[in-house]
Amino acid sequence: MIIDDFDIEDYETQEKQLMNMYEYGEKKLLDVTEVKWIIGYCISLNPEYFMKQGDNYEEVRVKGDKYLHELALANPDDIYLKSLDYDFGTEGHSHERYLDWKRANREQFLLYVEENFNYDSLFSDCFKELITMDLDKKD
Repeated sequence: MIIDDFDIEDYETQEKQLMNMYEYGEKKLLDVTEVKWIIGYCISLNPEYFMKQGDNYEEVRVKGDKYLHELALANPDDIYLKSLDYDFGTEGHSHERYLDWKRANREQFLLYVEENFNYDSLFSDCFKELITMDLDKKD
């Protein structure tokens, strides 16, 4: 179990810690690109972890997409933020069009990974894989 791997007491404790960090980040640090990016990314992928009682799943998910879209607009030269906006659907493109666009920008993605995820960590390894997967595949 993941709890055993990370010395987490229980899921309830972990959920409370995650919600506290999320609320703090959203209130105090949302103007920091990296914070807004990770919050938007996590909310878009798993809105259920960021919902309070009475929240609507789709509205919470859309909030994450909105954060990613705002970041892409504010950072037009950031290929990765642009790709998240493209991939999470705020641009309204099909997944096939997204993959074509991503492959056409292959060199920019490889450079981005080299410049931003060159650390020896699970976080860097995970995002290297997420960013570079499908760059060479042809369906």
